[in-house]
Amino acid sequence: MGVDYDNKLPIESKGLKSFAYQVCRLLAKAFNSFYFRSVEVYGKENIPTDGGILFSPSHHSAFLDPVLIVTHLEERFVSLARSDVFGGTYQWFLDAMQTLPIYRIRDGFESLTKNHEIFGYCMDVLGNNGRVLMFSETTQHNDYSLWPISKGSSRLVYQAQLKHPKSKIYLLPVGVNYSHLDNPRCRVQLVFGKSILVGNFIDEAHSIAQNINRLRASLQQEMKNCLWLPDRCPDFNLRAKYINAKSTKAPFKEIKRKLAVPNIEPTNLEVKNRRGSMLFHLLSLPNFIPLLITSRILRLFDNRDFYNSMKYGLGLVLFPLYWLVLGLVCILLFGWLIAFAVITVCVITIFLRQNMIEA
Repeated sequence: MGVDYDNKLPIESKGLKSFAYQVCRLLAKAFNSFYFRSVEVYGKENIPTDGGILFSPSHHSAFLDPVLIVTHLEERFVSLARSDVFGGTYQWFLDAMQTLPIYRIRDGFESLTKNHEIFGYCMDVLGNNGRVLMFSETTQHNDYSLWPISKGSSRLVYQAQLKHPKSKIYLLPVGVNYSHLDNPRCRVQLVFGKSILVGNFIDEAHSIAQNINRLRASLQQEMKNCLWLPDRCPDFNLRAKYINAKSTKAPFKEIKRKLAVPNIEPTNLEVKNRRGSMLFHLLSLPNFIPLLITSRILRLFDNRDFYNSMKYGLGLVLFPLYWLVLGLVCILLFGWLIAFAVITVCVITIFLRQNMIEA
């Protein structure tokens, strides 16, 4: 599913694009085991099987949030993303990933009319038992809390229900919980919350705007139930210090319960960051070139919201490419055995190095 920019119409990705989607999904699914310490999934039984679903995840890490959802569910999605990433170098890839643009006020008032056709298509997807992924928070953020929920997703599913009155359409909250918001080798707990049946909010005793607001309020509460630390309470920063690779070994409900305790004491659960140690620097040497390139690329981003996603993407592409080139050079100069040994050392040392960042 992508956008035909000549005709301005949604189109379904087929052929090579469909193949690219499946390949990317399988590669990302395999890479998750290396990039994260663990990924635990809760609440898959909450996902309805009898209707269309709009998945509404928390949004902490650019494209890494949808990657985690897509790699843990078999169904294909139509994804919605901000319009400024479309039309450039990555357009073919976005089409292959079945991603459509959402236009905002900042894109120009006249651009908002382009949303009508996009949303109309998504309504039909939902009305025909399809899957749509849309972020409901007002913006992406590098924070454990839940930011205010916009009306966009609630309005979309409500209008879809009106357009397809005989279909069941659901809103499904999803919490993406990272033990660290910037670093690889963090732990992740992916929580699918209680589904919301949109038809229950169509009440003629209230106006459409009131019904959509009720739906949004319900979604916001259910999304909070899917996050470790959803509310910015007065001692929020103190509670956030509890969240690390050590403390998040516990089950989701236990972590959430402990974080609800006022004035939590994190000292005995702090992790050791050995980033500046001699061993850390030694382990960096075999992969010095891709690590340097990664560092330089990250400096181009003022917004830390993209750090984890960029590290994931570079880890999936840049490091294997470096190992491939290094291996070919070693084969030409020293033979297969030396090449295999060098690549093995590179893989093991980067794995050990990243573990030391939040050990």
